[in-house]
Amino acid sequence: MWTFFRYKGLRQRLLISTAVICLIAALIAAGSYSIMRSSWASQAQNRSVQIARTIEQHLQREENLLELQIINAYASRQLMEDIEQIFDSVTFDDYLAGRLARSQATDLLIRSFPEYIRTYIRQHRSALYKMVFHGEEHTHIMHFETGEIVYSFNVPDDAPAAKLNIEDGFLLRRAIYNPYRGYVKIGEVSFHFRTAEVLSGIDSSGLMFSALRDYNGNYFYLTGDSPRNRQFLETVTGLEYSSGTVMAGFPNYLHYTKQDIDRYHNQIINGVDDYSMITENLFTVLALVAGVLILSAVSILLFANKIRYNYTETELKFRQKQTEMRAFQNQINPHFLYNTLEAISAQALLNNDKQTSDAIAALGSLFRDIVNMPSQISLKNEMRILETYLRIMEIKYGENFYYQISLEPELESFQTLKFWMQPLAENFFKHGFDKNVPNNLLIVRGYMDKSTVCVDIIDNGKSIPDERLVFINEDMRRSLESDSSIGIKNVYNRLSFFYGDSFSLNISNNQEGGVIIKMRVEGGRVNVQLADS
Repeated sequence: MWTFFRYKGLRQRLLISTAVICLIAALIAAGSYSIMRSSWASQAQNRSVQIARTIEQHLQREENLLELQIINAYASRQLMEDIEQIFDSVTFDDYLAGRLARSQATDLLIRSFPEYIRTYIRQHRSALYKMVFHGEEHTHIMHFETGEIVYSFNVPDDAPAAKLNIEDGFLLRRAIYNPYRGYVKIGEVSFHFRTAEVLSGIDSSGLMFSALRDYNGNYFYLTGDSPRNRQFLETVTGLEYSSGTVMAGFPNYLHYTKQDIDRYHNQIINGVDDYSMITENLFTVLALVAGVLILSAVSILLFANKIRYNYTETELKFRQKQTEMRAFQNQINPHFLYNTLEAISAQALLNNDKQTSDAIAALGSLFRDIVNMPSQISLKNEMRILETYLRIMEIKYGENFYYQISLEPELESFQTLKFWMQPLAENFFKHGFDKNVPNNLLIVRGYMDKSTVCVDIIDNGKSIPDERLVFINEDMRRSLESDSSIGIKNVYNRLSFFYGDSFSLNISNNQEGGVIIKMRVEGGRVNVQLADS
């Protein structure tokens, strides 16, 4: 099918067309990827906004629950007295002594603010793990992490335990007033919450990294904690714009968003690179690549097929004319040749040489049919041309040669090319015929085998050596160039162009001796484009 691309002009034409198709396909793929990339980046940005909103909702929930506990504490005189006792104490012993003194002064149960908060933590499964009491002169810390309350009184204001890092937690700081003493301010309390517990359950999938940053430059990673991502975070933090794109190593780009959560003095920073988006949408990318490749392949095949048919049509006409020209390269005036042969035939009859007259008449008839018939004829007419040639050979060799021709009626109108059987039969007389042996036989049969048109040319002459036979079959299929005579290659190429892929021609030896040439046309169809041209 593709042997015609051995011609330089056709190769160049196909290569240029293929390059153009591939360029167009690449532009389509690049444009489609650019659109998808923008869509993915937009989706990532929307996801970032949703994450920031979810974080704020989680923090708001903790804040609302805590505010409710503080309001309830304001409603309890005993709790407010306990809070004031904590601020007034210097040591834990002072705090216990104050509680003892208050219990002795009343019959009521003395309530403890730390125990009140611990009960709140258990009931609501709060992420609160520490309280820091900031008085005018003293700072006290109470831890709730172990299930027990651990008291640390009179710690320095700059002690690490009194400070907060976003990696450990976030805080809510509230001023405390005693409503039972004219709402005088008695101090401030910082409530510390575990960040990991507060933000648990937040979905940050699909992002290369997502981190919460406090204003001291500390980070808490929801996802993507790695040295490389930390470097990206430092770069993005210093950028002026709240969203954008930065190079993450060619051809990879990082798409980032920064959103402030002012109420809690934090900032959420999210980032996703091209590689992460491609990985997440791998099926879509593979479908795009496969679609572009299939589209390119189909376009190339269709264009190659168009070139093939255009070439086949031109080549068929050229081969047909070439055959006719080679058969009659010395003919100047066909009518003069006919008239001359008829005159010679008449003279032979006058001399009582009927055999010579018949041979000359058959030769004239053969020339007339070849010249006057169109290039596309019926199988019946092609066999008639062959039979005329065989009659001449029968006259030449006398009783040493016999032939048989048969054609099923249903194949009489089957279309074929003119003058392809004679060169195949001529090979028998050149290579297989033995004039010293009587009964040289040539059989030509045309028949249908199911839906396949079959033509067999069988002789009982000399067989072909196996190596030579393999070479002949391979050579006639491999080469488009015919030799100097009208031979097997020429016949194969002409019929192959005419019938297309449904055609086959095979030469083999007979078991009884001689050679058989089998021509087959699957489905009994010709190349429609060529037959109609």
